[in-house]
Formats: sequence, structure tokens, C-alpha cells
Amino acid sequence: MSDYDPQAHPERVLISYSHDSPDHEARVAALARRLRGDGVFVMLDQYAPNPAEGWPQWMRREISAATHVLVVCTETYLRRVDLHEEPGRGLGATWEGALVILATYAGQGLNEKFIPVFFSPADQQFVPDFLQGVTRYDVSTDSGHEQLYARLTGQQLVDVPPIGPRRVVGAGAAPAAAPPPIPTVSAQAAVPPAGPVAAQTNLVLIEAKDTKLFIAAERIREQGARVEFTLVPGDRADAAFLSELKSGWQPTHAWLAYGDTANEGMVEAADRSLDAAGERWTVVVGLNEQPGGYLSEMGTSGKSADDIAELRARRLLLNEKPPAEVVRWGQTDSMLEMLVQGSGRRSLTESPLPALYGQFREDVPFFLAAARLLAVLELEREQIVEHILELTLRPDANCGLRVRFRGRRRKAYSNQPAHEIAFEGVCALE
Repeated sequence: MSDYDPQAHPERVLISYSHDSPDHEARVAALARRLRGDGVFVMLDQYAPNPAEGWPQWMRREISAATHVLVVCTETYLRRVDLHEEPGRGLGATWEGALVILATYAGQGLNEKFIPVFFSPADQQFVPDFLQGVTRYDVSTDSGHEQLYARLTGQQLVDVPPIGPRRVVGAGAAPAAAPPPIPTVSAQAAVPPAGPVAAQTNLVLIEAKDTKLFIAAERIREQGARVEFTLVPGDRADAAFLSELKSGWQPTHAWLAYGDTANEGMVEAADRSLDAAGERWTVVVGLNEQPGGYLSEMGTSGKSADDIAELRARRLLLNEKPPAEVVRWGQTDSMLEMLVQGSGRRSLTESPLPALYGQFREDVPFFLAAARLLAVLELEREQIVEHILELTLRPDANCGLRVRFRGRRRKAYSNQPAHEIAFEGVCALE
């Protein structure tokens, strides 16, 4: 484009995306417009509707010329990059994905150029495998956009403190300065705070010893049957909880939820470190190969196992009571209610989301992040669904939570096709 000036704009950014829908294209255009308004040269196919050299050569040239390529991760983009799209559809994204793969291959694993971004936390699951482990950015939030802008323009969001003189230790040495206090991080700050490390910050739910802890994670690394977290305690209570995860000889059983994933395992390590940035904990969990309970295909009252799974999901996410057709003479069909509710300590008599709102009502962004993690944990732990395809939570005008959900349920028998559950509604929070 004629407005590119390498002296004024040393960074040249290309946005690679799939044409999922007009709304998606508008979001991409808005991202480009915002970055260009802040002094970043951004190139977009919408700015060159009729390239003389043709689209394949235009894409190749722009990817080669760019200093950074923003890869907008969606289910459609991943499907096309992985060559799972119908023949003849999405050729542009397929070709761009092939060029990105070749470039990352040529870099021998070193990558400063290709940056995954997404417009919804749910789309984190659609980051291509060749970009796994790369810092990704949720550009739907101001903090995520600010972190991306700092990355593109080479700016530091946090001042690095200078290194002071060495102390003399031993007899006669001056008393050592007290270590910095454990930083008090508000609940809102735990929903990614700004900073170079916070670009990878996520909220994690850990349930162990009958306690649930929502805590910020600077880093999440999955390594086969293990997952390693770098956690930032919000207060001393968080730190005390983490210190108990690996106390004594017996490993601690824990349930974890992060992103769209819920896992069960045993805590193998929980180590504390302290530096100028504050307190950090490295927690390593060995995962169970087959977490959760068992799948059932039992039905009753004209409801199939798939119907019952949907009733359980609706109770969890919308706090819905039994449908009217199964209430007879003022009493709910006991067998159906037993299957919907479940049994044991985690029986689902009502949604846990209103109680969670009562705990975090003063910080709605944190509540939304925590509520989503809690929903992911219960949906997958109870095997209501195996894969969460979509889960969005938004505040409703009448003190409610607007929920949109889509998930895939695996059947108990391999010869049965998977079933998709989808609904939306409002969960009353008060």
C-alpha cells in the first residue's frame, strides 16, 4: 500500500483469517483499523480486493514482507488449515496456512513472526498445532489488545527493576532485607492483568481437599500425561492453599479446569519461588488417563440418555427445574430426577452459578471468567459432554447470566454416533 513507510512504521503486520461470516470479517477489519489508528501498518485482503498478481501470489508476497502475521484462530480457520474443509471451499485460508507452516518449519521451531489471536476465549482451542506454545492474545479485551500492541511495537509494559549490589552473608553481616510481601492481587487483576508475561495469563480452577481456588496462571504447559502451571497467588490464603497441595507423603488428588479443558490428576510438585516480580508457584499435576465417572445410556419417562444429558446441562448452566411434563401430581418423576440430579457429594440439585455470583458480585469480569471455568469443570467431569464446542457467558440486563452452549456428547457404545447438545437461555443470579 502507498502509506507504508518503513522509517515511520518499522513493523509491517498482516492479518491471516478465514471468511467465517460478515460479522467475523467486520471484527477483523475493526482490529486492523484500531492498530492502524495507533501507528501500526496493517495489511488486510480487504484493502486489496483485486490484486493484479492473483490471490496466491499476493498472499505469498505479503507473508514474506510482513514482520508479524496475526493468525485469527477460529474453528473454520483450523479446519481449513488442517485440510478438513470440503473440496473447493476456503482455499485462501488453506493456502495461507500452508505458507505459515512452511515458514515455521524453515525457522526450525523459532518463531517471532506468527502470532495467534482470537476474538473469544472459547477460540483458544482452535490454535493450530504448529503455533501451540506460542503466546496468544484475546483481542476482544482492552488488556489483551494492549498486550498485543506492546508486542508488535516492541514496548515493555512492566519496568524491569535494576539489579542491586550483592549482600554479605554470614556472621557479622547486616540483617537481610525482608522479602517483598506477597502481592495482593484483586480478583479483577486475575483476569489477565497487563504485562509482558500476562499475555499468557489465564484463570485456572483447582479443586482439591474440598476447596475450589480460582487463580491466575502466567504459564500453562501440557507435556503428555502432565501439565505444569506457573501460578500467581492473589493473597496469603491462595499461597496457603498451594503450599498444602504437596504436604506430607501422600500426593494430593485434584481436579483442574483451564480454557475448555477439565482434567483429573495427582499433584506431583508444588514449589514456591520469590523474585522482584513477586511470588510464583510451579505446580505439576500428573493426569489420569480416563478421568471422570462412567457413561450411561439409561433413559426413563420417555427421555433418552441424550435428553437427560441436556437436562443436566440446562440445570447446571440455566438452573432450570424439571420440565413440566415429568411433574405428576405435584411430584417430579423420581427416576428421571435421580438421573438428572446424580448422586453423591456432587449431586446437581441446583446450579452453582448463583452462589458463585454472590461470592464475586462486586467484580463481574472475574465472576464471568470463574463461572465459565466452573461450568467447564462440571460439564466434563460429570461427562455431560466430552467436547465443549461453544460456551459464552454474558451479563443480562435483569441480573441474570445469558448463556449460549454447544457441546458434543460421546456415547457409551462405540457403534453409537456422538450427539450434539445446543441451547441458550438466561440463568437468574438472584
